[in-house]
Amino acid sequence: MPILCVIGVLVVGQLYTVLPLLDLFAEAWSTTTTTAGWVVTSFGIGYATGFLFSGPLADRLGRRRVLVTGLAITAVVTASVAAAPGPAVAFALRALQGLTAATFAPAAFAYLAEHLPPERRTTAMTWLTSSFLAAGVLGQVLAQFISDLTSWRVVGVASRRASTTARAGS
Repeated sequence: MPILCVIGVLVVGQLYTVLPLLDLFAEAWSTTTTTAGWVVTSFGIGYATGFLFSGPLADRLGRRRVLVTGLAITAVVTASVAAAPGPAVAFALRALQGLTAATFAPAAFAYLAEHLPPERRTTAMTWLTSSFLAAGVLGQVLAQFISDLTSWRVVGVASRRASTTARAGS
């Protein structure tokens, strides 16, 4: 359960990590903050779309397989976002990142429902849901902290490394 919660913070946190970095994106890509803000929207569109497919995919291929494969692909795409040379590439990569990140929640909830005894399910679902909510704050704080110490591009690489480490523990 703790591993799933940490992964939940890392995956859902990807939506929020870019919020404190929008000015830095705008500066790096010689564009406006409003334009750079589409990195948030493009992730959200990919994430919402991914939910439509990831539940049925987990039913067909298995929860664990979808969890592990989705996390692996999300980690690679997350690191790729850090290398985006401009907004158009960043928007496309963020949409793909959202699409792949969406494999986590439906598969994780189904996995817990299938593998935990009924008396533990409510608590486990509450912890997992809470990790998603905590991601809104923690994602931004961690991104700002890492960015202040190094560069905004390191945030994506650090997120990839953290999710790969967490995935190895699952």
